[in-house]
Amino acid sequence: AIYTDITLFRWKVVESPICKFCDLKEEQTLKHLYWQCLVTQRFWTLFQNWIDANTQQYPDLQWIMIPMCNSGVSKFLDFSIATAKLHIHRRKCMDKPPSFFVWLQQLKEWRNLEKYHAISTGRTKSYVAKWSFLK
Repeated sequence: AIYTDITLFRWKVVESPICKFCDLKEEQTLKHLYWQCLVTQRFWTLFQNWIDANTQQYPDLQWIMIPMCNSGVSKFLDFSIATAKLHIHRRKCMDKPPSFFVWLQQLKEWRNLEKYHAISTGRTKSYVAKWSFLK
């Protein structure tokens, strides 16, 4: 489960249910954390710009909040969106705002790990299929 500050406040774990990342002074719900927070919105804008500039895929990021079952989306985009959400969650747990550039570095590390694994196990075909969407 993902516990936002509104839940943690009810449990008396944090002092306030208000989002620590932005100046909106709104309670940190899941919707706020992943979509409405100004810091998260900047993250998703940079994410969208990077996707547009570096892939042949141009998804409508309005569906980011929907579970990952859109069959028209490549494995690379599914992975990118899932890891971006994970990044936002992890940063929230560290009381640090999400950082697109930290996430991008992590994505590059995951890509390198998958490449090494694909080569060492002889599964380069699946690696290429997943990562070929990058220009």
